[in-house]
Amino acid sequence: MTALDPQHVAEVVRRHILTEYQPDSCIASARAVIDVYGYFGIKAKPQPVRLMVWNRLGAELAAAKLPVDQWPAAAWSVGIEATGGYGNGRWDGHLVAVTGTHLIDASLDQASRPDKGITVGPRAELLPAGWPQRIVRAAPRGAVVAWEPVEDEHYRDSPNWKPSAVRARVCGAAIRELRAEVAA
Repeated sequence: MTALDPQHVAEVVRRHILTEYQPDSCIASARAVIDVYGYFGIKAKPQPVRLMVWNRLGAELAAAKLPVDQWPAAAWSVGIEATGGYGNGRWDGHLVAVTGTHLIDASLDQASRPDKGITVGPRAELLPAGWPQRIVRAAPRGAVVAWEPVEDEHYRDSPNWKPSAVRARVCGAAIRELRAEVAA
């Protein structure tokens, strides 16, 4: 694993993000990934997505198209519908960073529900041919994650998208850590 491996970058950025931001900080996390990659001369851009995460049983029932109101209590899902709304200082969407080769979701851990069989962390996924399209991937312990690209620029209204001293500290710390690893 190299220091600029997308999975490693997602983990380093997220660790530093959580020193300054709450777990539901997808905008700050995606922006930090973009800024960190930019420092190293790699282009990354924001991509709003609809996010769904299921535990093993929930994934099976969703694939079988069983309505959620008919699911047993052991089946579970969590998602962000991305309906295009922004209000009360909150955006109804999920933001990831995309490079020429990878989708990087540094804040996927906010969907974890260990007591419901969903444990996920920062994630980098190879972009499939034909991107943008829905990406569905298995996660540890049977969970399943789906990212579906949407058109929605409302994340830009968030203070977490705009330049700030807090984000500069986070990015600086992540860059220093990654730069030290590259030099080693």
